[in-house]
Amino acid sequence: MQLRTVDGKLTLGSVYKIVVWGWLLGWSVFMVPIFLIIIIGAMLTGEMSVNGEMVHGSGPVLLQLLPFIIVLPIIIVMHAFMFGGLLTFGVWIYRHWRPLNVSAE
Repeated sequence: MQLRTVDGKLTLGSVYKIVVWGWLLGWSVFMVPIFLIIIIGAMLTGEMSVNGEMVHGSGPVLLQLLPFIIVLPIIIVMHAFMFGGLLTFGVWIYRHWRPLNVSAE
């Protein structure tokens, strides 16, 4: 990842990159294992209650869990873009009062 500076100040695009990638990786590391534990647990038991009705067997249980498996990456990416934009907007407001200087060591 290449971050850009202009006159020693970090650009908003670079701030956005840092926030989005940090959010995306952070949520993925946290949420994917939780969802995997839930899915594996449901597959091993072979029973699950969906809308008050019991679903029996590993195949039907996996079929009922398929929307969660598909939607998880979409939710994580949408959170990263939305909150990345909001945090970058906050940094943009902050930059009007105090500079965000970058120095190389």
